[in-house]
Amino acid sequence: MSSNNYKLELILKNNNGKEIDLVYSVYELLESAGESAPILLKKFLDSSPLMNQQEKKGKVLISDSIFRERKDKVALFVDDWLESTIKDSPSENEFYRKLWEFIQDNKSFRGKNNKIIALYLIWMDPRIPYFKLKPGLKMSNEVFSKICEEIDTELLKARFTLYSRYEQRPEEASVLLSLMNELESQEEKAVLLAYIIRSVEIRTLKQLVRTKGSFSGI
Repeated sequence: MSSNNYKLELILKNNNGKEIDLVYSVYELLESAGESAPILLKKFLDSSPLMNQQEKKGKVLISDSIFRERKDKVALFVDDWLESTIKDSPSENEFYRKLWEFIQDNKSFRGKNNKIIALYLIWMDPRIPYFKLKPGLKMSNEVFSKICEEIDTELLKARFTLYSRYEQRPEEASVLLSLMNELESQEEKAVLLAYIIRSVEIRTLKQLVRTKGSFSGI
């Protein structure tokens, strides 16, 4: 194990403060890592954020007020960069090389604290760790509509399943998987899955609205 890898493991293992302060320590290590920084960055971002660990009292390296003041502005640049770069589908090694350059060279991240906040937000982003995946299936709106008509019964069954009550998520998922396996072509399966994803999004939105309404006394 290299010295930098060992140091990173120690930082992750022995953190006794807030996650943003852990990221501060990681950033300082990356700064000193030279050409191996992108590899070390990948190793760090492959680790899971410590959201469920009990927060301990430790040395405060970035105050809550500074984090709140700068977070939203930094997040805009981070989100734009991730969206455009992921769309280009670089290799995993190239992605982390570009990511380190982005953190280091972006003129909008003036000062060390902004760079550390950017690294923190990247670590927390659900698109991290990054994977280079195979291209997905694309089709025209006309073809999509035609397949929807052809598998109308399966779409209705999927909607019924999603709005029925199951004791366990694997139980619900297995019913949906059976529906998908009944279809013959990849195109039909992709359309059914697209419908399921969209239905889950709508269901989640309705639940959020209902929860918000209950808190506001509606």
